[in-house]
Amino acid sequence: MPSENFNLTVCLPSGMKDASAGLMLPRFGCYMPIQQGGRLKTRWKVFRWPL
Repeated sequence: MPSENFNLTVCLPSGMKDASAGLMLPRFGCYMPIQQGGRLKTRWKVFRWPL
């Protein structure tokens, strides 16, 4: 059974806008919502392509 903690990574291509965050990614980036202590925290990781 999956625990309450989850790690979901959503990668968006360049120029896509995240409606919930309201942020525009300059190039490529991964949106990682992390739930800790009942709160939902978000982390933005920007990667340079190609890897």
